[in-house]
Amino acid sequence: MSKRITKAMAEAAAHELAKIAFDKKVEKAENDLQQLAEHFVRKYIPEEVREVGVTYVEAYDHESRAEFTTEGNGGYNYKYVRLSYEHPKFKRIQLSIEDWRSLEKADKLLRDMQDACRDYDYDVQTALFNLRTERNVTDQFPEALPFLNFTACTALAPNLTPLRALLNQNL
Repeated sequence: MSKRITKAMAEAAAHELAKIAFDKKVEKAENDLQQLAEHFVRKYIPEEVREVGVTYVEAYDHESRAEFTTEGNGGYNYKYVRLSYEHPKFKRIQLSIEDWRSLEKADKLLRDMQDACRDYDYDVQTALFNLRTERNVTDQFPEALPFLNFTACTALAPNLTPLRALLNQNL
């Protein structure tokens, strides 16, 4: 009897394969966005103000994200970005249109990468579940085999040999 793939097995394997395929790319996009945000904090908040927050830590509320804004199209746009450090709580940092566009571009790249990772995860789950058996995975998607735990699997494919033998006797 060949072992069958359960939905839980397909999900677990797909998550692991998505991590391998996308974790470094998503992490790089997150780091790029964070570095850009930290650059804008240094660019738009004077050094003296940042130093006062470090010197008088207890005097300020601190947070580890920055809120950016820009004016455009008859309204204001807002975006929060997590930083790698805590800082005194700033009001919104108003960026120039060019800087806002570069922040938007980096944020869109991150969101697109995260969406691609989720899509890949779903596609792999569907493919593995549709392959159904260990043999089909071995033949058609061997890269996924190490991530499928067939030893813990309880769903077995039925043994069709005796059923087919009875049919062949009557033909």
